[in-house]
Amino acid sequence: MQKYFLLLIFFISGNTLAQDKWVAMDTFLRNSYQRHQFNGMVIIAKSDTVLFQKNYGFADIPKQKKFTPKSTFQIASVSKQFTAFGIMLLHEKGKLNYDDFVVQYIPAFPYPAVTIRHLLWHISGMPSFWTKIRPKLDPTVSNGNKELLQFLIDSKMPLDSIPGTKYEYADIGYDFLAMIIESVSKQTYQEFLQRNIFKPLKMKQTHALMVTDIRKIKNKHLVMGHSYLADSNKYVYSHLEKKHDFVFYLGNFYGDGSVISSAADLLKWNRAIRHHLLIKKSSWEEAFQSAKDKHGNIIYVNKQNKLNPTYGFGWALTNQEVLGKMISHNGGHPGFSSYLLFCPDTNISIVFLSNQNNADGVGSVRVKMLDMVIQLFK
Repeated sequence: MQKYFLLLIFFISGNTLAQDKWVAMDTFLRNSYQRHQFNGMVIIAKSDTVLFQKNYGFADIPKQKKFTPKSTFQIASVSKQFTAFGIMLLHEKGKLNYDDFVVQYIPAFPYPAVTIRHLLWHISGMPSFWTKIRPKLDPTVSNGNKELLQFLIDSKMPLDSIPGTKYEYADIGYDFLAMIIESVSKQTYQEFLQRNIFKPLKMKQTHALMVTDIRKIKNKHLVMGHSYLADSNKYVYSHLEKKHDFVFYLGNFYGDGSVISSAADLLKWNRAIRHHLLIKKSSWEEAFQSAKDKHGNIIYVNKQNKLNPTYGFGWALTNQEVLGKMISHNGGHPGFSSYLLFCPDTNISIVFLSNQNNADGVGSVRVKMLDMVIQLFK
């Protein structure tokens, strides 16, 4: 039986990947751990073959609690693809259309011109949460989807742009998509995703929670999120830092970043994408189409980026010379950094989960790791 933490070398397309290259990957990640830049788990696979699978550090650093195959992380915005898929399931069942207006399912929603597709593609023009909404929320209570809706109703805050014209990443759009799932299915967001996604795919460590506050999560396999304090050379739990006090007063949001999962489960999810499980192939393909305006012009995430990134239904989309089309998403939460990648042209998958999130550390580790993968398959 395959050992969970074993480094595996396989044959690809008749050519043996040089072992020293995977050793170099391991050395790089181990050195990153020793430099306090990375603590977590990595899986790299091609089709159904795991090429590299290792963990570094601890699930709970102060307590020296080791990782296990069931170790579960807060995956933050990687959650969005599961919320989008919930909408896709309802669409395929004929329960809703992507171009339906949000007010058809949430009558009190104060922006009548915004559609479900606008929310999926981040082109709704919703007000900026972090600069315009968050500072005005009551920090003495745990706010969530319902409080957000009431705030938007009461404040009469205008949209930042005309729906369907501009890409502006909006977490709150996915909170409302979760509420649409509940309105249509008559189930909670958590129940619907559990019954229709995680249970059929046997993703036993994956749960679509109704909270993001780590104090409210009751899961014995949940790892702790950490920050490394260079001045004192020690690790602390990120949610206890003063600068992360929003963990508490934004603790009841769900839909945009409330899923928890394990590395092995996320690899199962990538397999579901590759084999077009649960819904038709045509439905999957529609999810990977770039956002467009009403004239059919592609709306780019960042025109200055040479890879011309765009956005689909809960996935960032781009193309790379070696890996081909890249379908990915990253996520960040105090103490956590996550990244999930699937390349349909080359069947390469990457799962990157860190329970240490330093601003100048883990991001550069992920970028370097991806660059090394590209060089391996060049």
